[in-house]
Amino acid sequence: MAGIPDEAFESMEAMVESIIALCECDADTTGRVVNSLQLLDELKRPVMELDGSAVYPYGYKRRPSS
Repeated sequence: MAGIPDEAFESMEAMVESIIALCECDADTTGRVVNSLQLLDELKRPVMELDGSAVYPYGYKRRPSS
């Protein structure tokens, strides 16, 4: 998006990982309003590839455009 730096966007993989984390969380974690990246940091959860086969090499960042 014009004028917004790439660092301002998180990767799809990070968003999906945070959703999975919320689906698998303990009852103490439910009902909270959290930022996806803060949640992943708090849980010390790595960002995985969308198919779950390996750790996503770019972490929270979007894959560089080619």
